[in-house]
Amino acid sequence: QPDTKNGGTPNTTAPTDSRGTNRFPGAQEETLADNSAEHNSSTRHATAGHHPIPHHQPAMTHLIANMSCSSFTGALSQPSPIFAGDVRDMSRFAFYAMLLAQAAQYRRLFGERTSKAYEAFLTERLDLGLLHAVGTFAVFFLFEAAADEAAAAQGGRLSGGRPALHLTEAAFYLAGGLLAWTLWDGGLVHRGDDPLFPVWLTMHHVGAFVAYAHQAGSSPVQARHNTLIFGWLWMCHGFGWIERGLNLLLGFAKKKKGEKTVMMTRVREAYALVSVYLMHQYFHGRGQPGLGANYQTAALTVMLVGRYGCNGNGWRVHFIRRVELPGALCVYAFLLTGSAPQAAALAAAAYALLVLRPVALDSLCAPAPKVKLLRRAAAGNDALRFPSLREGGGDYTLLECTRGGGAPLGVAPAHDKAKQWGTWSFFELAAGPPEGAVRVRLDGEFVARDDGRVLCHTDLEAGCGLMVFKGETDEETTGEKAHFFRRFALNDDGTLSPAQAPHLVVGVGRSWRDLTPLQRLRSVFEEL
Repeated sequence: QPDTKNGGTPNTTAPTDSRGTNRFPGAQEETLADNSAEHNSSTRHATAGHHPIPHHQPAMTHLIANMSCSSFTGALSQPSPIFAGDVRDMSRFAFYAMLLAQAAQYRRLFGERTSKAYEAFLTERLDLGLLHAVGTFAVFFLFEAAADEAAAAQGGRLSGGRPALHLTEAAFYLAGGLLAWTLWDGGLVHRGDDPLFPVWLTMHHVGAFVAYAHQAGSSPVQARHNTLIFGWLWMCHGFGWIERGLNLLLGFAKKKKGEKTVMMTRVREAYALVSVYLMHQYFHGRGQPGLGANYQTAALTVMLVGRYGCNGNGWRVHFIRRVELPGALCVYAFLLTGSAPQAAALAAAAYALLVLRPVALDSLCAPAPKVKLLRRAAAGNDALRFPSLREGGGDYTLLECTRGGGAPLGVAPAHDKAKQWGTWSFFELAAGPPEGAVRVRLDGEFVARDDGRVLCHTDLEAGCGLMVFKGETDEETTGEKAHFFRRFALNDDGTLSPAQAPHLVVGVGRSWRDLTPLQRLRSVFEEL
């Protein structure tokens, strides 16, 4: 508001209004030429008037968006105590150093796997997924009110005054550094077949910090939207804990195999619907700047591109592929066009390019039909029977099978070179000649290959492909905590089912080349 004592000069040192700024309101001590403690408040206002604080001043974007790095420097009329200022400066340096090191994936260059104790601490002692889910929301929420506290400190209304302001800044940076360490899994190196995987991963993480850099100085409304959208999008890493909680709350018995996982499929889809709603509110909500040249657009867009690009999540993860990605495309398309029909056409075209095209090419280029899960009631002759599998282990034998009483088939790798997903190594499976089949044996609930890999599926839904998988350690692959997606049961009729989903059987679809155009289109949509 204009300061009438200074001829209408904006009073830039006053606490922010509902629009907010992208910095702590009073944290600008180094750049004022005259720091005399004897200046009264009107002198300070007049002096500060020559150094206006623009709204939405960028914060740490010399790391991520080619913006200014001076988010918490500027004009204060009084010097701060040395100790509080040093703590603030050291924490700021630590925050930027942590971001740079993690974004550069420094352990790829040095230190990878050199400390077995540190690796064991990260992978065995910590539940990183839970820390992602809880930590992101907690840190964003904690500093929603930091700007108000800083304004109170500047006006002398906060106990401790400006030293308290510096310590608030220090806490902001330290919490941000700890969150960066957490989201990057403490520096664990994740590898994939995609050469752009490190780029997608960095974008996925950095997008949240574009918003976090402005969180303390944003208006309360914008800060709350930041907390909701980024906290919610990271919440999916805690699905395992959510499932346990729902099972306890609803009283599902463990003997009801497959029931709780089917429930979680619906929960994930409901989660994706809420994600789309929060994206819409992030741009259209009250007090939001909308799609444009602002930090919120950059933050969410960068994060979503990385989220969908990592490991092909946009077309591999069911709840993203079916609900979240098409919803996000609709939100952005409407913001770009302003017309519902045009937005629908643009979103449909983008979805066809990003999702339908990879699925169709994957099916078209497959030299043999892929082995997948089918519904027992509808499988018919497409269900595979495995006469060579026997309970109780024994020697490794070729994984031969029959399909509807026809000629023998063999389950073999669909590609020559193993694919990587983080620390996991796997081959997707297809039906082919018996002589090319993998050699396996039934070892308890595991269908184990002679190279240490085990049969695995990635979801308890019809159409899910099968693979032979191997973790980084034997304990990860077949230990007591091995995921139930690797556990199978041999049925009396010779078919094979997931241990937790007897309503599904291992089967094979018809070859793409044997399908009519309409059947091919239907097959693509079934893959979705």
